[in-house]
Amino acid sequence: PTISRIERKEGSFGDPVTRKHFILISLVAFGCYGESPASGKVKKTSYDGKRLLEQNRKIQAANNAPKGFPNF
Repeated sequence: PTISRIERKEGSFGDPVTRKHFILISLVAFGCYGESPASGKVKKTSYDGKRLLEQNRKIQAANNAPKGFPNF
């Protein structure tokens, strides 16, 4: 005896439509995961670089580093 579509329990995972929905939802969820802002790299501004160079120069001066000491 075969079970017709009407007799089947609604929402069972064996239903082709339910399988398609599950796959679609999984792909959309996985795609959104990689697009989150927290996963992207933050670009440093030139101001941060200038600030770090100035801070490095001050530390070198405080440590009495020689004038020919490598400047970054």
